[in-house]
Amino acid sequence: MSRGKGAGLGGPARGYKWADAEPGNLLAEKSGFWIDPHLREEHQAELEEIEAAVRASLPYPTEPFALALSQLTVRLWRQRRAYRDLDEHGLIRDGKLAPILDHLGRRSRLHHVTYTAHAL
Repeated sequence: MSRGKGAGLGGPARGYKWADAEPGNLLAEKSGFWIDPHLREEHQAELEEIEAAVRASLPYPTEPFALALSQLTVRLWRQRRAYRDLDEHGLIRDGKLAPILDHLGRRSRLHHVTYTAHAL
């Protein structure tokens, strides 16, 4: 049996293209889960609040772990945004589970592996 030669299989492209992202593109901000909070001034206070809370909860100096702390802060910020999105828009959307739940599940597993590796 022979496979087709369509798009993605060595055949011609389908002939359409998505529009390029423009400066200020907000597509990732639908839930806020994938945006980079460091790029927006309005997110700085929330990032600082989360980082301060994490620093205060650790029983040892955090300076040697600045990079890990920064990464953890962003992950917790994303998680907070996702839960906020679920609170505002619900778990069910158009009769299906909110797609953000899948992202939360993946992030939750990643957090567990990361925290265990860094002994946080």
